[in-house]
Amino acid sequence: MKKLILLLSFLILLTGCTSGGGYQVTNAIGETSTPGMLAMTYDNFNGTKFGDFYPVAPGETVEFLVNVETLDGSLTIYVTPESDENMIVYKAEDIQTSEFSFIIDDPGEYALYLSADDHKGGYSIQVTRSMN
Repeated sequence: MKKLILLLSFLILLTGCTSGGGYQVTNAIGETSTPGMLAMTYDNFNGTKFGDFYPVAPGETVEFLVNVETLDGSLTIYVTPESDENMIVYKAEDIQTSEFSFIIDDPGEYALYLSADDHKGGYSIQVTRSMN
């Protein structure tokens, strides 16, 4: 009986840890998370996932090259200042299969988020920096 309780406790803990505290991904394939690239392919993505922080220095431009594959569902990408998560400085909603880019060139610290509603497919976001 103790082994069963221990096993169930472990499974509950494991399930809680894999949810990411606000999102769930089913059958993630090859997730990449580096300062220059965010990418993942999956069967299903639900919820909101923090991507990364991106500081922008005075005179600097940060470009985000986005590739999205949408087989079903909805994917939204948005950027906020790190100090104010309610102020959105960039947002692309219900992204269909496409490639596009956007830039942030106002100095500050920014946070990138991905929000999905039963999204099937994947995304890649390549980040490049240049001085003006």
